[in-house]
Amino acid sequence: MAPFTAKAEVNLRIAIEPGNIIREGSTAKISVSAAGQISSEEPQLKIEGGTLIVRNIGKGFEFMRSNQGVTRVTTYSFEVRGGIGKYNIKGIFKATDGTLYETDNVKLQIRGKTAKEKALSPELVVKVANESPFVGESVFAEITILLQPNTQIYSERNNIVKLSGDSIRAVYLAGPKEAAPVNGKRAIRFLYQISPLKSGNLSLTASFKPLIQLPSTTGRRRVDERFDLKSKPVSIVSRSLPTEGRPADFSGAIGNFALNLQADPLSVKTGEPIAMRFTVTGSGSFEFLEPPKPTSISGWKFYEPTKLDLQRGEPGKPSRLIFSQNIVPEQKHNQLPTFRITVFDSKKEQYVTLITDKIPLKVEEVAISSGFTKKETPSNITATSPQSALSDILMMGNTITPKWSVASTPAWRNSTFWSVNLLSISLLIGAAVWLRFHQKKTNLSGEMSATELLEKLKKNYASGTKFDLIAYDCLRRIISEQNINETSPLLCQVQDRYEYIKFSGNEDKFPEQSTETERSQIIEELNQLTKK
Repeated sequence: MAPFTAKAEVNLRIAIEPGNIIREGSTAKISVSAAGQISSEEPQLKIEGGTLIVRNIGKGFEFMRSNQGVTRVTTYSFEVRGGIGKYNIKGIFKATDGTLYETDNVKLQIRGKTAKEKALSPELVVKVANESPFVGESVFAEITILLQPNTQIYSERNNIVKLSGDSIRAVYLAGPKEAAPVNGKRAIRFLYQISPLKSGNLSLTASFKPLIQLPSTTGRRRVDERFDLKSKPVSIVSRSLPTEGRPADFSGAIGNFALNLQADPLSVKTGEPIAMRFTVTGSGSFEFLEPPKPTSISGWKFYEPTKLDLQRGEPGKPSRLIFSQNIVPEQKHNQLPTFRITVFDSKKEQYVTLITDKIPLKVEEVAISSGFTKKETPSNITATSPQSALSDILMMGNTITPKWSVASTPAWRNSTFWSVNLLSISLLIGAAVWLRFHQKKTNLSGEMSATELLEKLKKNYASGTKFDLIAYDCLRRIISEQNINETSPLLCQVQDRYEYIKFSGNEDKFPEQSTETERSQIIEELNQLTKK
């Protein structure tokens, strides 16, 4: 570290690490410090000899004791890299009175790589599970980074491989993950899911800017180097779905699927619910799957189905999606109704209707309106059981110790009823009013524009699940207004969180909440989209 240089009321210094000579692709750390009456503005680097890529990596403070007392020293750190050449670098500070001060000059030389060093460079490879998918079909894409055995890669938050292509939707799923070595090299893999958006010849490319630790030329130490990697383009031939023979109830799902139904209980009375669980297994575009539809609705009451979260399998292994639904028999049946889903089988290359198996069912018919079964009539029932008659209004006995029979005084006319239940009724009414007010307040976001939603996120009014919902609403409006086809992996995660919240029905718990740093980056990316 160079000593302080006294300039009026400001003391300056500059330093460079790891040395004055680095190799092409590596980074150098420039630290500039100042003590005294300096402005709060960030200093600038004055570079001679060419252009360098400069990135601010931090700001720190330290206190130095001298005969004049204790002085606070402010240090700014920058990361620089660039092409082969020789550079002169100075730091420029501004004092509180607006005067500019320069540090001493440091020299930086960036040399070319040797053949041995070039052999240590990593390689980026893309492999697609199916290179001729149909339009809208979801297929897996693996991106592999091949490293020499004596190199290490840094794990950086939100720095992942980016997969992109014209008219191709790419969704990040997982990674980085250590895989089996390939030709003696370490293999680090990322997993994506892609879907072509149009037919024809399409191209897919991966890019990555990892920070990798490599051995020096002497082998005595290691140096950090930032790489700008790009894979060779992978060609995809996307095919259109056939229009001939397309069923009217085609859900839009493409792939290979199997449908299974489980129900419980299988012995009920009319009016009693049956819980059903549909399991769809296979591979393909699960996001387009709709709940199975009954082939017959006569004599049944159907409740709205619920779509649970997708349990995604590894490449080559099936994924699983579950729907749950309740139905109620309104008359006697000997089996459950069958259900169907129409999909496009990408292996058979034809539309297929999946139908559930026939499941035997025992239903005992009960006449709900009269309280008697068909085998019973009012004539063979004694009059000593008045509680069997149904009533819409609960009645209370008019004595202190009632015999739990229907009384002549309605409950709402009894003072005991109000004295016991007044507090509960008041709390119930208050809760209903609060819930209604909260729903109206929540629904206001549905009337807000993308810019207003973004301002709401910037003011830190939301966090956790509420942040994810507002961020998705903002993203959806931006995509709709500007006709955006592709989003970054970070914004894709916002869509995944929204889908989890929507389909799981649980807004209070998410397996991986976004951090404050991620929320800041999401706001920044949304802000950039609004400016396009």
